[in-house]
Amino acid sequence: MDFITGVFVGFVGLFAFATLSIWFWLIAAVSFGWLIYLTEESENFFLAVILVAAFAWLVASANDFSITTNPLLILKWFGIYMAVGACWSFLKWLSFLFKTKDELKRLKKRYMSGLTENEAREAVVSGGGGKFKEAAFPAFALFLRDNDYLGYQTFKQPSDVVPSVTQYYGKLTSWIVWWPVSAFWTILNDPIRRIARQIVKVFRSLYEQMAAAVFSSEI
Repeated sequence: MDFITGVFVGFVGLFAFATLSIWFWLIAAVSFGWLIYLTEESENFFLAVILVAAFAWLVASANDFSITTNPLLILKWFGIYMAVGACWSFLKWLSFLFKTKDELKRLKKRYMSGLTENEAREAVVSGGGGKFKEAAFPAFALFLRDNDYLGYQTFKQPSDVVPSVTQYYGKLTSWIVWWPVSAFWTILNDPIRRIARQIVKVFRSLYEQMAAAVFSSEI
């Protein structure tokens, strides 16, 4: 409720300062940040539509221009917009699949490290690249669920660990409809996260030494 209130307060502020360029662009940036949150994090597309519609109306009012009523021109640009969104959805889906695969590999490594050498040998198919045997998969499936892989799903068979279009239908639709926001956030966020991970790897031993020093009086 507080977030929704903040959105409408932002609308009022945008209307009040629309004619002042520096304030206008500052509030526009904040509104874009809200749009990223609504589409990428909370998936509240209803509020996202309201935000975009209100922003477009305020910009049109402040600059005293009207949107074209030429149906062919509108249809043309709508088609171009959706075509670009469709292309972006394939790129985003591929990126998501590789990220999910890396997460699965990380969890599989953690799970296997908790088994004895004999248990690990019995769990996987010989020459199968680390694939689990049918009898050993249920235990690994519980481990995946406990570690929030794909959102606490129930994995009945190995193929369930692969993200399905049905399961992510809403996300795929969102990537098509909101591709400018999705592309901006992905391009900005993904490289920064990769750099941050590398920084943590480089200074891992120092972080651990700091933790040990802080808790040295308690353990």
